[in-house]
Amino acid sequence: MKMKMRKLALVVGTLVMAGGAMAADTSTMGATASVAAACTVGAGTDIALGSLVMLTADGTQTGVESFSVGTTFPAICTKGTPTPKFTFVSANPATSTDFRLMGGTDASEFIAYTPYPSLDATGTAIVGTEAVAYPGFTANGVSQPLALSAKILATDKAGKSVQSYSDTITITASFGSL
Repeated sequence: MKMKMRKLALVVGTLVMAGGAMAADTSTMGATASVAAACTVGAGTDIALGSLVMLTADGTQTGVESFSVGTTFPAICTKGTPTPKFTFVSANPATSTDFRLMGGTDASEFIAYTPYPSLDATGTAIVGTEAVAYPGFTANGVSQPLALSAKILATDKAGKSVQSYSDTITITASFGSL
């Protein structure tokens, strides 16, 4: 019996030592990430000023202004981005601050127009290359539609040739102190 007990003790001791040798060592490591401040704008629907009325029924030039129907473009800024602002630039400016539609047939002919950060061409006009803050736009990580419209004054369309006119507006989103 003593022999059986010795063998049993030897087996138990071996198992305890083997179990201790097989025990895993543990460690920890961190995981990190950060969200960068960013803003972006998407392509909006064109501002369609339509066919400009040039003459009245009595054969005189009309003095009526032409308003756009207004449109929107999508913008999104990561949550917590400081003071998002937007800059608008015409592809056809005479100076860096104006907006002009260029003639499709006669590229030397232009119609000046004024964009507005509203759907009905009201409020403060947008000046090219100047950053515009949109009231109510917040950097919350959710895409939001921002309004944009344009107005052509009667004096700016007077004497223009029959043709299509167009422009491309580049919109740049930025943030921080501008």
